[in-house]
Order: sequence, then C-alpha cells, then structure tokens
Amino acid sequence: MNTAVEGDPVHVIVSEWMGYFLLFECMLDSVIALRDRCGQTHGLVPEIVPRFYSMWLCALDDSALHDKNIKFWDNVYGFKMTCVKCNLRKNAIVVEVKPETVCSDSFCIKEIDAKSVDINYTEFQSRFQLTLERDSKVSAICGYFNVDFSNQSLKKVSFSTGPKSTLTHWQQVVFLLQNPITLMKGERLKGEIALKRDSVDPRSLKINVKTDLETTDFFLK
Repeated sequence: MNTAVEGDPVHVIVSEWMGYFLLFECMLDSVIALRDRCGQTHGLVPEIVPRFYSMWLCALDDSALHDKNIKFWDNVYGFKMTCVKCNLRKNAIVVEVKPETVCSDSFCIKEIDAKSVDINYTEFQSRFQLTLERDSKVSAICGYFNVDFSNQSLKKVSFSTGPKSTLTHWQQVVFLLQNPITLMKGERLKGEIALKRDSVDPRSLKINVKTDLETTDFFLK
C-alpha cells in the first residue's frame, strides 16, 4: 500500500471486501484507509469499485428452521436443554434461505457509498417495517445486501445476495425470533435494528433486533 500511495496517483481501487450481512469482518476499513491516504498524498480521491452497497431485511415463515435451532432443545431425546437454547438463539445464523419462506417485502436499513463513508460505518441503528405478502407465522428476520457497480460513466451493473436471487457464498443471515408472530396479509412487522462492532473481537458484530413483542441481542461471529 505504501508503494501505491507514494508513487503515481491511484485512480481506481478495486476491492471485494464484503462479508456476511455485508459488514462482518469489517474489511472495508482497509479500503477506507487506502482511499484516504491516496487523497491526502495526491489530492485525488480514487473511484471505488464496486462503490454502492445497501443492507436489507425481510420476514421469514420457516417453522422447520425455527424448530431445528430453537424448539429442538426443549426435548432432546427426553431431556430438557433450554440452557443450550438460551445461548444458541443469540447467534445469528448464516444459511441458504429457501425463497418460498420469504413472506414479506424487503426494507433497506442502510446505504453505503464507499467513496465517502467514514470509519464508523459499522455503528448505526434503523427502524424497519415489513409488510406481509401472505398470512404467515413469522419465525425469523432475514438480512442480506445488494451491490451496485454503477457510476456516471457505466451502465447499471449490480447483484443481490437476497434469498430470491442467485445464491452466492455470502448466503443470508437469519435472526430467529424467540416467539414466532402470526400476522395477516397486509399487516406490518415493525421494529428496530442496531449494529456495532464487538469490543472483544472487532471483526465480529453485535446486532440488536427489537420488535413490538421482544428484543434480542445477536452475535455474528
């Protein structure tokens, strides 16, 4: 990086820094550091490719996934192991979400422009509301991200890591509700999500998900 900054001006930075739910591992830090050093040294802020990112939520009706990770521990071959359930339910799950389990529209909780974002990009909170597209028992909230390569000189090029798009190695991140919520078509699941880095492991994320009925602190690590 020192050679690149101290030599000729850097016009373009190409980086695939994205992690699960976009921000896991916080690898955008290195892109921001290089971008800012190039700007300070040469007075030219490089283009970032890809440049634009957005984070999204949608609701899931997936009783099988919920039972496997939550209800299963209520009776493990005759043994009640709810103490295990209490710990596991705090882990966000990285999994391939079945498209047919999506039961709501999607809601954008954050947008990032890599050319101007600052180092505090991992700390934010956002309200959300998900409108049900059919009668459902909402068992989880799904998180994913979209990437847009576009700028003024290029035609639109983008991709999504959402459950209804072609599967990528990022899959999706699932936040299981402690108590599934029955909602009718057209009703809205409202809530708030807050993210921040883990103080012990700064590559991991603490994610608080709040609905009208419950609040859970999740870890993505």
